[in-house]
Amino acid sequence: PAVRAKLGQYPAVTFLVVATGPAEAGIGMIDSRLEDAYYLAGIAAARTTRTRRLGFVGPHLHAQPIRFANAFLLGARRVDPRIALEVRWLGSWFDAGPADAQGRHLEERLTQQLVASGCDVIAHNLDSARVVIEVAREAAAGRRVFSLANNTVEQCDGAPTSCIGTTTRQWSAMYARLFDTIHQGQFKTGQLLVDGIRVDRAQS
Repeated sequence: PAVRAKLGQYPAVTFLVVATGPAEAGIGMIDSRLEDAYYLAGIAAARTTRTRRLGFVGPHLHAQPIRFANAFLLGARRVDPRIALEVRWLGSWFDAGPADAQGRHLEERLTQQLVASGCDVIAHNLDSARVVIEVAREAAAGRRVFSLANNTVEQCDGAPTSCIGTTTRQWSAMYARLFDTIHQGQFKTGQLLVDGIRVDRAQS
């Protein structure tokens, strides 16, 4: 709504919104195929697990994180069709409330549940590193468990032995191509542009 309100006020400005659509006239919408990364993460998880039981902590129960969880499982089952995925939903992008009496936030408690149920590789699609942190605690306590981070490579820095990778977007190459078309006057609004992993890593 805020962007729509400015369209008439700044007709010469190109407005870009990171969203999954639907596309709107006057607004350029862009997104990435992060499910590509979750598919590859599933392959990595399948090559790491011994229990054949993976975990996933998602934010809200809606199409995008469901797509990511499905891609994670499909990647894993490409390696081993017997693998199962157990999912927990946080209900938000991160737990903004206070920690419990044990100092754990909801992300960490959900991670504990997954570990207790036998999941030994846990991925997430949240805006905090708490899943990675809790898995690192479980690993330090002697359990053979691993995590897959989300959004930033730096999430693994605090868990170098238990975090096996991250699903993240590298926007720079897409932005460079997009801004080039805008500067050349070739960009058209009212469309959803989606980019994913490419063979050339520099362009991916």
